[in-house]
Amino acid sequence: MKRDARIWNGIYLDAFVYPTAMLTKTPELEMLKLCGGRVLLDELGQAAELLEGLAALEAAGPPAPPEGHAQMLRTWARKMLSRVQRGDVEAHYRYHWLLYQLLEDYFTLRRQWYRGSSTRLRNCKSRVLRAQKRQVRKAVFNAIASFPYWKATEFPLTNASAPH
Repeated sequence: MKRDARIWNGIYLDAFVYPTAMLTKTPELEMLKLCGGRVLLDELGQAAELLEGLAALEAAGPPAPPEGHAQMLRTWARKMLSRVQRGDVEAHYRYHWLLYQLLEDYFTLRRQWYRGSSTRLRNCKSRVLRAQKRQVRKAVFNAIASFPYWKATEFPLTNASAPH
Protein backbone atom coordinates (compact mmCIF):
# COMPACT_ATOMS: atom_id res chain seq x y z
CA MET A 1 0.00 0.00 0.00
CA LYS A 2 1.19 3.47 -0.82
CA ARG A 3 -0.30 6.51 0.82
CA ASP A 4 -0.47 9.73 -1.14
CA ALA A 5 -1.10 12.73 1.12
CA ARG A 6 -0.45 16.12 -0.44
CA ILE A 7 -2.04 19.26 -1.74
CA TRP A 8 -3.15 18.70 -5.32
CA ASN A 9 -4.85 21.41 -7.37
CA GLY A 10 -5.51 23.38 -4.19
CA ILE A 11 -7.21 20.58 -2.24
CA TYR A 12 -5.88 18.08 0.28
CA LEU A 13 -5.41 14.65 -1.21
CA ASP A 14 -5.36 11.69 1.15
CA ALA A 15 -5.36 8.55 -0.96
CA PHE A 16 -4.52 4.92 -0.27
CA VAL A 17 -3.15 3.19 -3.36
CA TYR A 18 -3.14 -0.60 -3.26
CA PRO A 19 -1.68 -3.01 -5.79
CA THR A 20 -4.19 -4.96 -7.85
CA ALA A 21 -3.10 -8.19 -6.11
CA MET A 22 -4.76 -6.94 -2.90
CA LEU A 23 -8.16 -7.09 -4.59
CA THR A 24 -8.12 -10.88 -4.74
CA LYS A 25 -7.17 -11.40 -1.08
CA THR A 26 -9.45 -11.53 1.95
CA PRO A 27 -9.86 -7.98 3.27
CA GLU A 28 -7.57 -7.13 6.18
CA LEU A 29 -8.54 -5.13 9.28
CA GLU A 30 -6.13 -2.39 8.25
CA MET A 31 -8.24 -1.83 5.15
CA LEU A 32 -11.42 -0.94 7.09
CA LYS A 33 -10.53 2.70 6.56
CA LEU A 34 -11.69 2.18 2.97
CA CYS A 35 -15.30 1.48 4.01
CA GLY A 36 -17.51 4.14 2.53
CA GLY A 37 -14.71 5.20 0.21
CA ARG A 38 -14.90 5.86 -3.50
CA VAL A 39 -13.10 3.88 -6.15
CA LEU A 40 -11.62 6.29 -8.67
CA LEU A 41 -10.13 3.78 -11.10
CA ASP A 42 -11.04 0.12 -11.48
CA GLU A 43 -10.20 -1.00 -14.99
CA LEU A 44 -10.52 -4.70 -14.09
CA GLY A 45 -13.83 -4.35 -12.22
CA GLN A 46 -12.52 -5.97 -9.02
CA ALA A 47 -12.96 -3.18 -6.48
CA ALA A 48 -16.68 -3.78 -5.89
CA GLU A 49 -15.97 -7.26 -4.50
CA LEU A 50 -13.33 -5.83 -2.14
CA LEU A 51 -15.73 -3.16 -0.89
CA GLU A 52 -18.41 -5.81 -0.31
CA GLY A 53 -15.93 -7.89 1.69
CA LEU A 54 -14.97 -4.85 3.75
CA ALA A 55 -18.64 -4.04 4.41
CA ALA A 56 -19.17 -7.60 5.66
CA LEU A 57 -16.08 -7.36 7.87
CA GLU A 58 -17.28 -4.08 9.32
CA ALA A 59 -20.79 -5.42 9.94
CA ALA A 60 -19.36 -8.42 11.82
CA GLY A 61 -17.73 -6.07 14.30
CA PRO A 62 -14.38 -6.43 16.03
CA PRO A 63 -13.38 -9.63 17.80
CA ALA A 64 -14.11 -9.87 21.50
CA PRO A 65 -11.32 -8.32 23.59
CA PRO A 66 -9.30 -10.60 25.88
CA GLU A 67 -10.84 -11.38 29.26
CA GLY A 68 -10.24 -8.56 31.71
CA HIS A 69 -9.45 -6.01 29.00
CA ALA A 70 -12.58 -3.93 29.63
CA GLN A 71 -11.81 -3.71 33.35
CA MET A 72 -8.21 -2.75 32.55
CA LEU A 73 -9.41 0.13 30.35
CA ARG A 74 -11.73 1.41 33.07
CA THR A 75 -9.01 1.15 35.73
CA TRP A 76 -6.50 2.94 33.49
CA ALA A 77 -8.95 5.81 32.91
CA ARG A 78 -9.54 6.20 36.66
CA LYS A 79 -5.78 6.15 37.28
CA MET A 80 -5.28 8.83 34.65
CA LEU A 81 -8.02 10.97 36.21
CA SER A 82 -6.31 10.75 39.58
CA ARG A 83 -3.01 11.80 38.02
CA VAL A 84 -4.71 14.77 36.33
CA GLN A 85 -5.66 16.07 39.76
CA ARG A 86 -2.02 16.84 40.61
CA GLY A 87 -2.20 19.98 38.48
CA ASP A 88 1.42 19.91 37.27
CA VAL A 89 2.75 19.84 33.69
CA GLU A 90 2.50 16.07 33.47
CA ALA A 91 -1.11 16.28 34.70
CA HIS A 92 -1.95 18.65 31.86
CA TYR A 93 -0.34 16.25 29.39
CA ARG A 94 -2.23 13.28 30.83
CA TYR A 95 -5.50 15.24 30.68
CA HIS A 96 -5.12 15.69 26.92
CA TRP A 97 -3.91 12.12 26.44
CA LEU A 98 -7.03 10.92 28.26
CA LEU A 99 -9.29 13.02 26.04
CA TYR A 100 -7.70 11.40 23.00
CA GLN A 101 -7.71 7.82 24.32
CA LEU A 102 -11.20 7.75 25.83
CA LEU A 103 -12.85 8.02 22.43
CA GLU A 104 -11.13 4.87 21.17
CA ASP A 105 -11.84 3.08 24.46
CA TYR A 106 -15.51 4.07 24.26
CA PHE A 107 -15.90 2.09 21.05
CA THR A 108 -13.69 -0.77 22.24
CA LEU A 109 -15.91 -1.24 25.30
CA ARG A 110 -18.98 -1.36 23.05
CA ARG A 111 -17.34 -3.82 20.64
CA GLN A 112 -17.54 -1.39 17.75
CA TRP A 113 -14.84 -0.51 15.25
CA TYR A 114 -12.90 2.64 15.97
CA ARG A 115 -12.12 4.23 12.60
CA GLY A 116 -10.65 7.52 13.71
CA SER A 117 -11.86 10.55 15.58
CA SER A 118 -13.56 12.36 12.68
CA THR A 119 -15.87 9.48 11.88
CA ARG A 120 -16.55 8.50 15.46
CA LEU A 121 -17.10 11.98 16.89
CA ARG A 122 -19.85 12.46 14.32
CA ASN A 123 -21.23 9.08 15.41
CA CYS A 124 -21.14 10.06 19.11
CA LYS A 125 -22.73 13.40 18.44
CA SER A 126 -25.60 11.92 16.52
CA ARG A 127 -26.29 8.89 18.73
CA VAL A 128 -25.07 9.43 22.28
CA LEU A 129 -24.87 13.13 22.86
CA ARG A 130 -28.17 13.94 21.24
CA ALA A 131 -29.96 11.77 23.79
CA GLN A 132 -27.82 12.51 26.83
CA LYS A 133 -26.01 15.73 26.06
CA ARG A 134 -27.14 17.78 29.04
CA GLN A 135 -26.88 14.99 31.62
CA VAL A 136 -23.50 13.77 30.35
CA ARG A 137 -21.97 17.25 30.17
CA LYS A 138 -23.22 18.09 33.64
CA ALA A 139 -21.80 14.88 35.14
CA VAL A 140 -18.45 15.23 33.37
CA PHE A 141 -17.96 18.90 34.18
CA ASN A 142 -19.05 18.47 37.79
CA ALA A 143 -16.68 15.53 38.25
CA ILE A 144 -13.75 17.42 36.75
CA ALA A 145 -14.55 20.57 38.70
CA SER A 146 -14.41 18.56 41.93
CA PHE A 147 -10.70 17.75 41.45
CA PRO A 148 -8.78 19.57 44.21
CA TYR A 149 -6.26 21.21 41.89
CA TRP A 150 -8.60 21.90 38.99
CA LYS A 151 -8.37 25.43 37.61
CA ALA A 152 -11.10 25.97 35.04
CA THR A 153 -9.46 29.17 33.82
CA GLU A 154 -6.44 27.16 32.64
CA PHE A 155 -8.66 25.10 30.32
CA PRO A 156 -10.99 27.68 28.74
CA LEU A 157 -11.80 25.51 25.74
CA THR A 158 -13.27 22.73 27.89
CA ASN A 159 -16.24 24.89 28.84
CA ALA A 160 -15.67 23.72 32.42
CA SER A 161 -16.44 27.13 33.82
CA ALA A 162 -19.89 27.25 32.21
CA PRO A 163 -22.91 26.64 34.46
CA HIS A 164 -24.31 23.11 34.18
